[in-house]
Amino acid sequence: MRIMLAVLLLCSAARAFAVEEGFLSYMPPSGSFACDLPASGWSALEERSVRGISVRLIGPAGARLRPAYQVHFVQKDTPGYIPIMDALKRERACEAPCTRESMPMQAWRISERAAKVFEIRERRRMPQEGLPSEPVMLHHFYAFLPAGDDYFVVKLTVDEEQYNDWRLEFHRFLKTFRIIGHR
Repeated sequence: MRIMLAVLLLCSAARAFAVEEGFLSYMPPSGSFACDLPASGWSALEERSVRGISVRLIGPAGARLRPAYQVHFVQKDTPGYIPIMDALKRERACEAPCTRESMPMQAWRISERAAKVFEIRERRRMPQEGLPSEPVMLHHFYAFLPAGDDYFVVKLTVDEEQYNDWRLEFHRFLKTFRIIGHR
């Protein structure tokens, strides 16, 4: 009887999160969120950091910089915790000499929550760890989502020249982003 109940619950959950054709549902080992990713060309890496859990979703090769979605689950009970409003201010700040340009913040609804989103353009030398390197203009799209006392920071990083190619895909990704187990 219990097994049958578990199977019914799993089937109803699968129907609730139907995945559109050409995409796969993804949930990291931590189970902190779920989302839909394009069916081919993506890889994932989850790791614990000082502030919580970080998941990097790396897009398909083909350009000098592969598109990347980064999902950071910032947990209040971790030593490196920074409150969400302080983290927003810090991420948007630019100190001299500034190589970043922050766009205005907007309010969106993501995963049925009030989220703050904004974009940043940043000039950086790539690769950072070695020579030869070249200047690259990066475009970051941030979404900050509260989850009780914790929060998620979801970010797209892509070469500025590719941003328009990935912007709509990232919007689709955010629409499918589901926080698991946090109110």
